[in-house]
Amino acid sequence: MADDHAEQMTRSFAFGPFLLLPERQLLLENETPVRIGSRALGLLTALVERAGAVVTKRELFAKVWPDTFVEESNLKVHMVALRRILREEAGARYISTVIGRGYSFVAPVRIVGLPDVLLKRPKETRRHHNLPASATRLLGRADAVEAIRDELAEARLVSVVGPGGIGKTSVALAVAEQLIGSNRDGVWLVDLSPIKDPALVPSVIATAIGMNAHSANMLAALYEYLQEREMLLAIELAATRVDLFGVAGLLDQIRERFHLQIGQRAGPERHRTLMAAIDWSHDLLSANEQAVLRRLSVLAGFFTLASACAIAADEAIRPALVVGDLAALVEKSLVAAEARDFDVEYRLLDTTRAYALEKLFASGEADVIGLRHARYFLGLADLAKRDADRFPRTIWLQRYGSRIDDVRDAIAWASRAEGDAGLLISLTIAAIPFWGRLSLLEESRVAVEWALDDRFAAVRTARDDLMLNLTRGATLLHTQGPLLAVKQALSRALAIAEELGDSDLQLECLRGLAEYELWTGDSRSALEIAEKIAGLEGAGEAASSSSDSDAPAGSALSWLGALGASRQRLEKIVHHGSGLDPQPGAARFEFDQRLTARGALATVLWLQGYADQAVEAARVQLAEAEASNYAVSLCYALVHGSLPVMLYVRDYAAAQRVLVRAVQHAERHELEIWRAMAACVAARLDLYLDRPIDLDAYRRTLAMVRESGFRMRYPNYLTNYGEALARQVDLRRGLAGIDEAIALSEATGQVVGIPEMLRIKGNVLRRGDRAQADQAAGCYLRSIELARRDAALSWELRSATSLVEFQRERGGDQEAEAMLADVLGRFTEGFGTGDLRRARALVDTRPG
Repeated sequence: MADDHAEQMTRSFAFGPFLLLPERQLLLENETPVRIGSRALGLLTALVERAGAVVTKRELFAKVWPDTFVEESNLKVHMVALRRILREEAGARYISTVIGRGYSFVAPVRIVGLPDVLLKRPKETRRHHNLPASATRLLGRADAVEAIRDELAEARLVSVVGPGGIGKTSVALAVAEQLIGSNRDGVWLVDLSPIKDPALVPSVIATAIGMNAHSANMLAALYEYLQEREMLLAIELAATRVDLFGVAGLLDQIRERFHLQIGQRAGPERHRTLMAAIDWSHDLLSANEQAVLRRLSVLAGFFTLASACAIAADEAIRPALVVGDLAALVEKSLVAAEARDFDVEYRLLDTTRAYALEKLFASGEADVIGLRHARYFLGLADLAKRDADRFPRTIWLQRYGSRIDDVRDAIAWASRAEGDAGLLISLTIAAIPFWGRLSLLEESRVAVEWALDDRFAAVRTARDDLMLNLTRGATLLHTQGPLLAVKQALSRALAIAEELGDSDLQLECLRGLAEYELWTGDSRSALEIAEKIAGLEGAGEAASSSSDSDAPAGSALSWLGALGASRQRLEKIVHHGSGLDPQPGAARFEFDQRLTARGALATVLWLQGYADQAVEAARVQLAEAEASNYAVSLCYALVHGSLPVMLYVRDYAAAQRVLVRAVQHAERHELEIWRAMAACVAARLDLYLDRPIDLDAYRRTLAMVRESGFRMRYPNYLTNYGEALARQVDLRRGLAGIDEAIALSEATGQVVGIPEMLRIKGNVLRRGDRAQADQAAGCYLRSIELARRDAALSWELRSATSLVEFQRERGGDQEAEAMLADVLGRFTEGFGTGDLRRARALVDTRPG
C-alpha cells in the first residue's frame, strides 16, 4: 500500500501542452504554472482521471462540492472558465458536454511520473495573489499589455485610463496575471468600486492583501506594512471624471460616486454613447430580467448566486427564474461571472450598477429591496460568525472579507430607515466579528457607540447591551487607553453576562477588565480578576495546561514581586498556550496573550539574573508584534519590551534605536499615549547618559500619562522625574518625587520596582550634604533586602555595586565587598552586560 501511495503521489497526467499534478494541486502549461481556482482544478482532475468516460453531474458535485448544495449554474460557469483556461477557443478540444448526463474528457491523456525538479519543490500553501480566474480571453490587446508591462518596469505607479467599457480592467488583470511570481510578496487586486467613504480605502487595501492591522490610523499601518514588501497592487477605481475634477478632486467626490457615474449622460460624447448602449441593452431585456438587474444593484462588489436569489426573488419572480435571468444577464455582458475558489461570483460593472440603481429608485422598489438586502446580510453575518470558529483567518477572509461592504451598506440603510431601529442594532452586533477579523477598531467603536445611544434603548435586549458594551470597552481600551469609560463599559457587560448566566461572555469581560487593571497599574485587582477567570474556567484543568488566567496572573504577580510564580504562569502561556489564540467572540480586540506574556517574561528573566534569555525573549516578542501588524501590540513590544530590556542590559545604542522607532511608530499611528510613555522611558536613557532633561516638557508628559489612566509604569516615570529634578534644580523636591513614586508603588502593588527606586534615591542622596549622604547606605541595604525577598538577583547586584562604590569613597567596607562578590558569583549568564562588567571590575579591584 505504501508503494501504491508513493506512486499516486508522483503520478501526473499529460495532455496537449498541459501537465496536471493532482497531489500538488498544480496545472502546468509548457512547464509554467497556470492560474486556476481550486474548484476548476478539482473538476479537471475528476474528468482527467476518468478520461474517455462520462462523469455525471452528480459525481462532479460529490467530488468538488462535498456536503454542499450547489446550483447547476455554478457547475456550468466553472466549466466555461475551465474550457477557457485550457484555451479551447483556440481550436483545441478537451471537454465534451454529454447532454442530460454530464461531461467527458475527450483529449488523449498520458500518465507520467513527476519530473525530478518538481519532486524537490515543496508544496506551496501561501497565497501569492487574489486575481479572479479569467472569464474571457483577451483578444487584440497584446500591444497594450506589453506597453503597460514596460511602463511598470520603469515606474512605481502606472494608470490605465480610457473611456468606460473599453476593457481597462481586463487589460490590467492580464498584465497582473503575467506578473504572478515576479513580485516576492505577490500580486493583489484591490477593488475600490464598492467604497463610498474615502476613509475606508486603506482598510479595503489591507483586507485585499491579507494584512491584519489593529490601528487607529490604518493608512499609517498600511504604509508600515508595505515598506519592506515587494508587491504589485492593481487598484480598480472609477476614474472617468479625472479630466473634470482632477485626482484629488475625484477622491473628494467619491462619496457622490453614483452621481458621478450617472452624470455621464451629460458628459463627453463617448460617455453618452456608453449610456445609450446600456439603455439599448436594457430595453432588450424582458421585464423579469430588468427587475433582477435593478434589484442586484444594491449589492456591493461581488455577490453569489445565493445572494442574488435572496435579493431579487419574490412571489412574482421565484428563485429558479432568478437563476435563469442571471444567466441571461451574464450572456448579455450586463453581469460578469468569475469562478473563484469557493463559489462562482458575479458583479455588475460600476457604470452598469449605477444605471441599474437609478432604475431601482425610479421603480419605487428601493425601500423594499433595501430591507431585503439588510435582512439577508444580517443572516450572512450570523453565518460568518459561526464559521469563524471553523476556519482559519485566511480562509474566513476569502469567504467573507469582501462582504463587509454589503454589511456597511446594510447598516447605513437601517440607520436611515424609519421604524427599524431593531434591525440596526442586530446588524451592528452581527458586524462585530467582521470588524474584529478585519482589524477595524475605530469603525467598530463608532458604530457600537451609535447603537448604544439612548434613542435605541427600547429596542435593545439585555444581550444586545452586553455585546455592545463589551465591544465598546475593548475598542476604547485599545484606541484611547484605560479610560474610566472602559471599566464602566466592561463592568456593565459583565453584570449582564452574570445575570444571563453566560460563562463564555463572563470570561470575555473579565479578560478585558484584567487587562484594564494591569494598564492602570492596579496589580492586586488584576490578580483578583485572574483568580475569577480561573474559577470560571474550572479547577479540573491539569496543572501544566495554560488558561486565560495565566497571562493576567503572570503579569500581576511580576509586579507584586512574586517572580517565581510569575515566571511559571508566563511560561505556560509562552510554551504551552497554543490554544489561547484570539477567538472570534463578541469583541476579541485583544492582544495576543502569548505576545504580552513574552514581554512580561523578558522582564522577569532579567530580574532573576537571566539577561541573555531576557534579550532573546524581547527579540522574539518584537518579531511577533511586527508580524501581527497590530499597531498597539508593536508599541507594547517596543515601549514595554525591547526598550526596557535594552536599558536593563545597558545597551544604550540599541535602546536609542528602539526609542526612535517607538516614537515614530506612535506618531504615525496617532497613538499619543504611547508616544508619551516612550518619552518617559527616554528620560531614563538621558539620565544614564547624563544628558539634560526638559523638565517642563517632561512634567506635561507625566500629566498626560496620569490623566489617561495608563499607570502601569507611572511610578518608574515619576522616579525619573524626581532624579532629574534633584540633579538639575532642587534636591529636596527631587527626593520628594522619588518618595511619592515608592508610596504609589506600595499602594498599587507595583512593588517589584521599589529596590531600584531605593537605589536611585541613594544615588541622589549622595549628591547632598554629609548628613544626606550618610543616608545612602541605608537605602542600598534596604534595596538589597527587598531584592532578596523577591529573588530579584539583578536588582540585588545593582544595589550591591552602588553600595561598594559608596563605601570605597569613604574608605571601604569588607562586608559590602563580600556581598558584591557573592551576588556576582550567583550569575550564570549575561556576563557581557553593563551591570555585570561593572561589578566584575569592582570585584577584580577589591582592596587588600
